[in-house]
Amino acid sequence: LEDYTVFINPRVIVYIRNKDTNQISTWQIKSKEGVLIDQNKLQLSDKVRVKNLSLDQLVQNMATEKLTLLLDKKEISSDIFITWDGPQMHQQGIGMWASLLSNELIVKNNIKAVY
Repeated sequence: LEDYTVFINPRVIVYIRNKDTNQISTWQIKSKEGVLIDQNKLQLSDKVRVKNLSLDQLVQNMATEKLTLLLDKKEISSDIFITWDGPQMHQQGIGMWASLLSNELIVKNNIKAVY
């Protein structure tokens, strides 16, 4: 049986140190509801927002209705519609995986850029 904790209005702050520059990027991830499973997998739902508080990344905001955060790997993923934007872009797609550590972002389907 899985060990789980239910949260209302969870807010998570993730700090990522760049190995090359030693700069720290700060991400805030919040939603209306969340479930923490086995102390590592945080499943967020209802108005999920990911925001780069340090404004030092290409992607600065993400929005979706369901998102999974793996706390140990600092990876986020979603299987549903998601939007993300930054200073020069606004994009959307269905399904996404991203590493906050390596700044990788993979979109699974229906990627569309809006300029």
